[in-house]
Amino acid sequence: MHAHLNTQYGDPVWPLAPMTENPGASKQTINWANCPAMFQDEIRLAARNLINGHLRPTFLQERGSRMRSRLGADGTGEAVRRWMRLASWLEGRGISSLAECGTAVLHAYGLHLLETAGNRDSHQKILDSLTRLWAFDQLNARPNGIGRPPWDEVGADDCLPPASASLSEICFCG
Repeated sequence: MHAHLNTQYGDPVWPLAPMTENPGASKQTINWANCPAMFQDEIRLAARNLINGHLRPTFLQERGSRMRSRLGADGTGEAVRRWMRLASWLEGRGISSLAECGTAVLHAYGLHLLETAGNRDSHQKILDSLTRLWAFDQLNARPNGIGRPPWDEVGADDCLPPASASLSEICFCG
C-alpha cells in the first residue's frame, strides 16, 4: 500500500500523495505560500472541497463529457495552482476577494490568458479549472460568491486561441 499521512487544514503545504495508491505517481503538493494571503482562506476552502467532494451529475451532464466529477492528485494540484494564478492576477488589480470576481472580471481574465503562451487545449484546461472553482463555490454552505464564468454559458471561443494559430496570429478582440 502507498501510505502517506493526511495533512491538516491549516498546514502550509498539503501533500496530495494520499489521493493515489500508485507508488510511481509524482508527489504533488499544494504550497499555500504561493497563494496571495488575502485569498488563502477562500482558495483553501475550495481546494478542500475539490479534494473531498465531487461535481454533481447534473452539472456534468449539462457540460457533456468535457469535465469529470473528480480529479486525481495531478489534476487537483494543477487546478489549485490555476486558482492561485487567478488570485494573483486579481490581487494585482486591487480585487481582494472572490466575491468581487464577477462574470465581467472572469471574462477579462480569460482575455488576459490569451497573452500567455499555450495552445487551445491548455487554455481550455485553465478555463475548465476556473469553472470548477465556481461550481465548487456553489456547493459550499457559505459560498464565497465568485461569478459564473462567461465561457460556461456562452462558450469559450472568445478566450481561446484559434485551433491552429500561433500566439502572434491571435486576435485580441472581446
